[in-house]
Amino acid sequence: MRLNNFIKKLKDNHEVNEDGDTGASNLESSSIVRKKIVFSGKVQGVGFRYEIYKLAEEMNLTGWARNKNHDRVVLEIQGEESDISFLISHMKSLKRAVVTHVEIYEVPLINGERGFIVKRG
Repeated sequence: MRLNNFIKKLKDNHEVNEDGDTGASNLESSSIVRKKIVFSGKVQGVGFRYEIYKLAEEMNLTGWARNKNHDRVVLEIQGEESDISFLISHMKSLKRAVVTHVEIYEVPLINGERGFIVKRG
């Protein structure tokens, strides 16, 4: 329950995006999408996948995350576009990680997928 409050507080405080625009309108309504996201930088050995897992579970996002090579984390995530955008923004702002590049691809929805998992390797 504390994590619910934490996420609500994060969303409430997420007022300005990288372009200087307010993010409030992005958080109101959106459609269900699935994205493949590749985070590059210092994203391994810092709890990055676990942070994604916690947020995804709390926000009812589905999919998976795994490490790739020595400096990348790949995930496929499905849910409301605004929630996925929030998750990406949050992960880029983590103090214990250094995200140097993010690649985002649209991928087909997976009907009936439940939960979010962290894959090995």
